[in-house]
Amino acid sequence: MYSREILIFMVCPIAMAALWGALYYVLKNGFKPNESSILNFVIGLIVTLLTTFYVLINISNAKSEYSYHNIKLNQIAHFDSFKETTETQFDGEGNYYDLSNIWLLTVENKTFKVDLVLGNIKEYEKDNPIYIYQYGEKMIISNKPIDDKIGKEIEHKLERYSIYYWCFLWIAFSAVFAFVSLCDTCNTNLKS
Repeated sequence: MYSREILIFMVCPIAMAALWGALYYVLKNGFKPNESSILNFVIGLIVTLLTTFYVLINISNAKSEYSYHNIKLNQIAHFDSFKETTETQFDGEGNYYDLSNIWLLTVENKTFKVDLVLGNIKEYEKDNPIYIYQYGEKMIISNKPIDDKIGKEIEHKLERYSIYYWCFLWIAFSAVFAFVSLCDTCNTNLKS
């Protein structure tokens, strides 16, 4: 469901460390051995700024990709019935770990898995028109057209890009390490 976002969160510290190591390897020849603290500060500043820029671009792209403007009307159909069932989730080794309730919608003899039902279930009556919307890979149904206010609520409820904000945790660690390197450099210069 959030595979790309989670992957970026997990790979972020690895990529930052690899970049830090590569820059250190390339730049260490230009610095004296006793200047490693200033070198780490410079590299930390570069890595922190590059990662911040990358994460902010991903957040911006995700906000436009997951905007409520991307909720598209798939079809208008006549409602038949709902069925609530459970879906078993399995991990990579085939072990069961969770049950989740899902809604199955039957419309004109076709069954759809519904990710979000708008309104009260009791308001959906047989042969009344319903609106089936597509929002990315999510299926949303409503018994009335979705306006901007409801669209914004859906965007907020299904907000997917918030995982990117956790990357700022890694950025903060990088910034703290760079700051500690700067403090170490200042202490070394004061002692001299």
